[in-house]
Amino acid sequence: MKDWKELLKKHRKVALLSLFAIIVFAGFSVTSALHVAERRAAQQSQTASDAAGSDSGKTAGASEAEKTSLTESQKKLIKAYDSKTRKLIETLCAGVWSASDGKYTVRFYDDHYVETVNGEETSHPFAISACEFGNNGSDTEVDTIAFETDAGTYIATYTLVKSADSASAGQASLLSGMFALPNTAYQRSDAVEKIAVEGLDGEAKGLLGDQDAFVDALSRWCSTHYPSAVKATWNKNVTIDYDKGLVVTAFTLSSDESDGSASLTGSATPVITVTYDQNDSTYKFSV
Repeated sequence: MKDWKELLKKHRKVALLSLFAIIVFAGFSVTSALHVAERRAAQQSQTASDAAGSDSGKTAGASEAEKTSLTESQKKLIKAYDSKTRKLIETLCAGVWSASDGKYTVRFYDDHYVETVNGEETSHPFAISACEFGNNGSDTEVDTIAFETDAGTYIATYTLVKSADSASAGQASLLSGMFALPNTAYQRSDAVEKIAVEGLDGEAKGLLGDQDAFVDALSRWCSTHYPSAVKATWNKNVTIDYDKGLVVTAFTLSSDESDGSASLTGSATPVITVTYDQNDSTYKFSV
């Protein structure tokens, strides 16, 4: 210990300078570390802000794209509807209008209609500007309707062949140039509440998750794309992607409960592909 004291006395100046250098170096290191931390925090904050702005922009854009806006002219027409016009709109909204084996469908709502073409949906605002109600004999109703849409003014012909059975709604069709198939009459179909699923064995049922959830999802999809379908028959083929947790299979749709090969409209029989995601228990349907 005495030796250390003697050494410090002899080299006091050098020791003080060394101590000062250590203090300065430590202070510089702390300051530098604080600056680095501040820069990193600022960068992270900016990145989060940019990401939030980007996400917000995407959400707003999607919202704008999905919005269905009425013009002032359309709003005035809707406000002036009489009881007959309102009743007609209720009739249009009551079912799904479809053509070409359900590849083309139209759903009406109070102030817009949604058209589906091969699974792709587009929404169009509308208002009825005029309507001429008529009959072609005692069993047929023929109405001529003028629609004001976002694409212009179109004339539509609504035809109802009344049923001899008062309990039945009869056969209704709608023909208009505002639809994707302008020269084809769209037939009204009232979708069944639940599609009958046939042919699945025990193993296949297990692969498709909860059966009630599957039938509900399939029924909802068919109500829009193939509203006249009442039955789906399994095609007995399954592909499993174990890495992604996906199960892919197919069903044939039918409007005839007694014959799985019967077509929905008398032409090609639709076969739909079902993809079940086991990770989040969701279903995708496609033709």
